[in-house]
Amino acid sequence: MELSNRQRRAIAILLDSDHEVTLGMIAEALDISPRTVHRELARLGPALEPWGVAVRGRSGQGVRMVGEPGRLLALQASLGEVPGRGLTAADRRWMLASLLLEAPTAVKFFALER
Repeated sequence: MELSNRQRRAIAILLDSDHEVTLGMIAEALDISPRTVHRELARLGPALEPWGVAVRGRSGQGVRMVGEPGRLLALQASLGEVPGRGLTAADRRWMLASLLLEAPTAVKFFALER
């Protein structure tokens, strides 16, 4: 199963919860926007189909992982060790800015701005 680190962490959050989790709660835990969480969860469908599990949402309640308990446990075991936090968007921006400032060649200001 080819999943990004962010998707693995989102799945782990859902599997660890015994009730619905809001997109805002997942976004806060992953340090991303709720819209990004929505896109990531929407992409999970094909990867979760072989496991017989799915992400289901209820308006105003949140989302949760649904499926037979044995299949949910198997999915959780297949994820292996999910790194605790990884790099946040802010971390990546700081790293990129540092690399650009230390670059041996000239760097245009618009590159630093982005």
